[in-house]
Amino acid sequence: MLFSLIYILLIIAANILASLWIIPLPFGLAVPAGVICFAPIFTLRDRIQIDRGAKWIYSLILIAALLSWLTGLASGSSLLSKISIAGLIAFVLSESLDTIIFTLIRRSFVIRALASNLVSAGLDSALFIWIAFGWNTGTVIGLWLVKIIIAALVIPILKPKSEKIKIPVV
Repeated sequence: MLFSLIYILLIIAANILASLWIIPLPFGLAVPAGVICFAPIFTLRDRIQIDRGAKWIYSLILIAALLSWLTGLASGSSLLSKISIAGLIAFVLSESLDTIIFTLIRRSFVIRALASNLVSAGLDSALFIWIAFGWNTGTVIGLWLVKIIIAALVIPILKPKSEKIKIPVV
């Protein structure tokens, strides 16, 4: 249950941060600051699915999306409202895709999470930037890369304790 609460709070925080700050990246790229909170969400969703099942996660996706959207509306900020709407659309579609991919792959948690995160983070980044700010290829790529890097760091932390990470011997 704690993971579910963290999931919802991270989504709301991501939208608020995205409306306040931009993070500059190398090569002239920049991403909305909400990526710091949002990037771990894909892996957290994968872990919650392991613990609670797909039905639970679909309900959680809808609850989190609606609460995030309502936060944007209640803020009175037109930018946060626009970000919340973009987030709602991108989030529901990308998290649903993540759930499907994670379910279909029959490998370790690490492989399933990496594969589902690679695809769903790309979809989320493209839809969110396009709807919230207008299309910008550099921002979409930068946002996707940051999400994947953070996900790769979070996966070992969120993997079930019963699963060991195998490090190849060279």
